[in-house]
Amino acid sequence: MSDDSDLSGSGSDDEPVESGPEEEEDRPVTAGHARVTKEQKKAAAQWEAVFAEWPTERAKALSRAERAERNMTHSSLVYGETPFRAVWAAFDRLHALGECTQGGGNFYDFGSGTGKATLAAVLAHDFHKCRGLEVLAQLHGASMEVLERWNATTHAALPPAKQRCDVRFLNQDIAATEWRDATFVFASCACFNEQLMRTIAEKGEECRAGCIFVGVAKRIDDERHWELLDESEHEMSWGPAPVYIQRRRTAEEELGAALAPGS
Repeated sequence: MSDDSDLSGSGSDDEPVESGPEEEEDRPVTAGHARVTKEQKKAAAQWEAVFAEWPTERAKALSRAERAERNMTHSSLVYGETPFRAVWAAFDRLHALGECTQGGGNFYDFGSGTGKATLAAVLAHDFHKCRGLEVLAQLHGASMEVLERWNATTHAALPPAKQRCDVRFLNQDIAATEWRDATFVFASCACFNEQLMRTIAEKGEECRAGCIFVGVAKRIDDERHWELLDESEHEMSWGPAPVYIQRRRTAEEELGAALAPGS
């Protein structure tokens, strides 16, 4: 991979405004959603323990250092994190919409950083496999360190369905990776540039009908192939941001969208 290609590896970190840690355990996940459950509290505690040595600022510093060393200046590599609660809230909303109600499926995290959204997804749903894609080698190395800790301290305590999930972090460019088998894609897109978003849209056409795309700050700009199911606002590491939930349309739905007035 060349340094000037349209890589995505770190979500978004041009630290807009850093929000403080959440202190109220029973604060609602977001307006309109149910309060935090015992299941979520347990999962959040497991997640926090695994990432105890990787606070946001440490990961940001690692990202900045590698980008500076390799002269990687494009915005798609700027670092940012999606908190556990925001990931869990997306699944809560999907369940309320009748989506993701059955176990299985393949999860992909675009710009996985140290792996926080990926492992939150493992805890929130019983996926068959979860893949975190990160182009920055140092952040990928950090995610491998986290995965080792996860396997040593957390994996055995999970329910059997979650233990069977095949979790891997890959040091790869989104645009050069095959992900047509995805049933769920998560992407913190705040700093993804137009070219990268177009690439995601083009490759997303190959995904099966029903695939879910959760985009932080941006969505796939393709109404023919992707239906917008929900939009809400959540706190991220840099401040509040919209979270879009889209679903890959069926062939019949695509035809209807193409024939709709104004399409």
